[in-house]
Amino acid sequence: TQEIALFLIPLIRGVGRRYQFTDKWKKEAMERSVIRLPADEMGRPDWGYMEGYIRQIISQQEYNIVLINKFTPPHYEIEIRSNVARWREFCVGDLFTVRNGKGITRQEIYTHPGGLPAIQSGEERAGCIGQIAADYCARMGYVVSRGACLTVARSGSSGYVGYQPQQCVVGDSAKILEPKFEANAQRLLFLRTLLMRNKPKYAYMDKVTKEKYEKDTIKLPMLDDGSPDWGYMEGYIEGLMQEFQDRFLPLFSV
Repeated sequence: TQEIALFLIPLIRGVGRRYQFTDKWKKEAMERSVIRLPADEMGRPDWGYMEGYIRQIISQQEYNIVLINKFTPPHYEIEIRSNVARWREFCVGDLFTVRNGKGITRQEIYTHPGGLPAIQSGEERAGCIGQIAADYCARMGYVVSRGACLTVARSGSSGYVGYQPQQCVVGDSAKILEPKFEANAQRLLFLRTLLMRNKPKYAYMDKVTKEKYEKDTIKLPMLDDGSPDWGYMEGYIEGLMQEFQDRFLPLFSV
């Protein structure tokens, strides 16, 4: 299964590192290599444990992403609650490099499982349709982000913006918004909220195009020199995260 493959990949890679700088890892040597696996009472590989372990990790990652994307406040809450007097418009293209996605099907994810989130259009799980092997994406020339980023749906749920907390690969129904600034979670979440304000522009028939989206604008708090006030944005989101933890996390405690 995909889960078993994801469990085995890092273990096999660990053995393969022995051959990186000297010998090639030939077929015969590979077959003789040994890896440690959890075993059942009969001494056989405990495949059920491996599947459950990976499902638990994936489930926690997905849960964290859903919480972050779901509970980031709407744009009007930011503006109403803000005590920043000066806001100005910034072009999306001045803040992000918009990169068109390419390819990625569920069949590819099934046949080439891995740890790289694959993003398409859709609002569930911030557009993530599964996890695929990074080396396969490199061979196929697919579009991979440099790190944490935002993504925007090109069609379907056009204009929906998702926060991706790690490197991801984006398919042909979405686009990467690669930050031109020094990015962190707080800055990206603040910008995601304001970019969602533009979603209705693309809700009916219009697809998100690179050229159109780069010319779109959002209002941001600014410093005296006219640059974005990143410090305020970070502090604002950190305050909301703390508020969320104080209000909701006790509900999940045992």
